[in-house]
Formats: sequence, structure tokens, C-alpha cells
Amino acid sequence: MSFEIKHEPLENRIILGEEVSIAEARDFHAAVLTLALDAKPLTVDARAVQAIHTSVVQILFSLKLCAGQFSVHGASAQFTTAIERLGLDLLGSKPG
Repeated sequence: MSFEIKHEPLENRIILGEEVSIAEARDFHAAVLTLALDAKPLTVDARAVQAIHTSVVQILFSLKLCAGQFSVHGASAQFTTAIERLGLDLLGSKPG
């Protein structure tokens, strides 16, 4: 898999690999679903991303809307380009 979830004492972390494809979107969704209900802050490490499917970006945006605290650290240029193309703000503050 090109992602890893770490449950740490003070936060949950999603570490994205170089390529998160459509073939992994279903597994990614299933793996991160419970994180939306967890009270711990959720951090996404997107430093390694070279390619990411739009469905995975949409799942991340849904998590941002549901999670109490959500942040992206170390977004690669490719990750930033992908979210900008979709018009989804994963790097800014949580909407309203």
C-alpha cells in the first residue's frame, strides 16, 4: 500500500506514499473512515506524493470536514497541484 496510518498517543497520522492510485482508493477509504470519529487531531504527511488520484483527495477533504483538528504537513508540489486543480482547500483552515 502507498499509505500508512499511525495511531499515536496525541494524534493520528496518515502518511502518503509516492503514488496513491484509484486502485487503492477503496482500501484507503476503509482504513481512514474511523479516523473521522476519533477526537485526536489528524495529520497528513504528503511530502512523498508524486501522484494522487482525485478520489483520494476527495476522501481527505471529507476527513477534513469531519475531523475536529485536521492538518497537512509537508505537502509536495504534486500534492498541492492536485488539490488546487480540484479546488479543494486541504492546506487552509477548516470551513465555517
